[in-house]
Amino acid sequence: MADGGKTETKKSVKFPHNPVTGRCAYKKANFTINTFNINNNKISSALKVDEIKKDIIFLQESKKEDKIQGDYVYTFKPQGPIHNGMLVKDSVFEIDPENNYKYGHRWHAIILRRRAEPKKKIVAISWHGPRNVLGTEKKEAFNELIKFAQKIRRDYSAPAIIGGDFNVVEKTVRDWLKTKDEFKIEALEKENLKGYRKGKKSIDFFVHSSDLEISSINSIDITEKLKNLNNGDEGDNDESNDDEGDNDESNDDEGDNDKSNDDEGDNDESNDDESNNDRTLTKKMGKINLSTK
Repeated sequence: MADGGKTETKKSVKFPHNPVTGRCAYKKANFTINTFNINNNKISSALKVDEIKKDIIFLQESKKEDKIQGDYVYTFKPQGPIHNGMLVKDSVFEIDPENNYKYGHRWHAIILRRRAEPKKKIVAISWHGPRNVLGTEKKEAFNELIKFAQKIRRDYSAPAIIGGDFNVVEKTVRDWLKTKDEFKIEALEKENLKGYRKGKKSIDFFVHSSDLEISSINSIDITEKLKNLNNGDEGDNDESNDDEGDNDESNDDEGDNDKSNDDEGDNDESNDDESNNDRTLTKKMGKINLSTK
């Protein structure tokens, strides 16, 4: 109760992006994956929903201060205003003891070993693509990501999965990958878009090396699930940004016009520092060290 006998109203947690999930197969081994831009909320609030509890969860705009309960190891790397993290089920994977937590301007990569088959390594990369920049700069950033994924795959002789908020639409990434046979994209089918970002085009998906198979791509209406689970009191003590949740306005032609700054549809009013950081992306790209050792 607040002072004066009035009941305090807790803020509801707002997720402009719904988690996108899938099933991955590699040499007869199966595991589940999820990529989720959690919009600076705590992932612990969303983990109340069983459907998102996949073996690997790729996180964008995550928080360092988060108490994760259950069978998960949480890795996190602050990169200015761009925070990427990952949740890994400890019963399914262990983080490679030699892993040095590889970071780039907008990616967070870890090397995993399946506990059932320790010799099988997997490269997992969480990616948050640049927003408020020209399409040519987005493509340059994506190409740097793929170069890094190619190198780390060679270094560890392992397949790679990139889960992320790419801030461009699936069609654009498919075009970028036409000259890169080593990688494929898996995204939501049109019939599964209704519950994703209010029916907008998909910018959250998976890019993976061709030696992996990904199927059963689906989206979970996380806000609705939390409302049903908690009878409308999903907020608990999590901090959310009301402005970000209410202003997720996108352009249906997102990603196709290289001259547009916001064509990717991720207008949930991110931190202005991130926008400033994006505007110097080209300069930063020249300083990225692709070494993985």
